[in-house]
Amino acid sequence: MFSMSMLQLRAFDAVVAEGGIGAAARALGVSQPTVSAQLRALEQQHGVRLVERSTGEPTAVGERLREVTAPMIALERAARAVLTEAEGSGDGVFTVAADAPSHLMPVLRGLRPAFPHTVFEVRAMNSSTSLRAVEAGEVDLAIAADVPEAPTLHRRELQRQDLAAVLPVAHPLARGKTLPLAALASETIVAREEGSRTRAALTRAARTQGVALRHAVVADDRETMLAAVISGFGIGILAENEMIDDPRIVMLDLRRPTISLTEHLVCAAHRREEPLLRAAFAVAGG
Repeated sequence: MFSMSMLQLRAFDAVVAEGGIGAAARALGVSQPTVSAQLRALEQQHGVRLVERSTGEPTAVGERLREVTAPMIALERAARAVLTEAEGSGDGVFTVAADAPSHLMPVLRGLRPAFPHTVFEVRAMNSSTSLRAVEAGEVDLAIAADVPEAPTLHRRELQRQDLAAVLPVAHPLARGKTLPLAALASETIVAREEGSRTRAALTRAARTQGVALRHAVVADDRETMLAAVISGFGIGILAENEMIDDPRIVMLDLRRPTISLTEHLVCAAHRREEPLLRAAFAVAGG
């Protein structure tokens, strides 16, 4: 019964942290029906509603419970880290959150020789979600854009990159090499979800330039955004090194103004001296 209760509490905590059942299922690596069943069982056992299904927001009881579950799960993960370190072999699972695997793989490749028995579990999360997951102890490490200074976080800059526009190859604007921001005023946009640093940076620049953006589709990951662009829903915006080789789409540099993001490697500040985390930051730049 206790192990089942822990599963239920993890499911509840993930739903609140991720903002919904679908996102929680992706973060936990399980199906949506599994998360729904665990959350429903927890609520029914205690005769309470913990999460509003229509919004994904916790109820008053849910907010109080999250104050307990977040540190509990963080402590559970920290306990695993202590045991892994004591083994001296680096065995175990090391969980990493990243929006784009291209940013992450060089770091993991650098860690592999020293930690050959570690399983690297990669979770797709936008920057805002990944930072919350780091602070809650739900992931060990994250790569996130424009990470603010905070006493709870340890970060290292990886690279700066510019945003680019992605268009169907048959789009009239696809013949050029650059696209001015003002041109987006007459186009529909395939936007990333709320919490995406790419979306936030584009929105800030458009507001400053007086450019009104019209969203046709809101996609919660890069692959969905690219699929919507290919299907003709509009123009997508992504970081320049996130482009894939696909003959159906082209990428144009977004200009006037150039919009940049800074990618960071980040972990919880109190865990920065753990062997795997210390090694990850060494790989990323010493």
